[in-house]
Amino acid sequence: MNLTKHLLKPLSYFGLAVTLVPCILVFLGEMNIENYKNTILVGTSIWMFTAPWWINKE
Repeated sequence: MNLTKHLLKPLSYFGLAVTLVPCILVFLGEMNIENYKNTILVGTSIWMFTAPWWINKE
């Protein structure tokens, strides 16, 4: 389990970053809405499928 935690935790944080960074880029006018929607869909999917495996685990 420890190996799983060490692999999934960085991957889930990457998914969270892929979800948050496009918000800033759209706000600054550097990304259009269609790319934003696709990017946050991917980031959210990564986060939702990896985070439950290590959050609140001993």
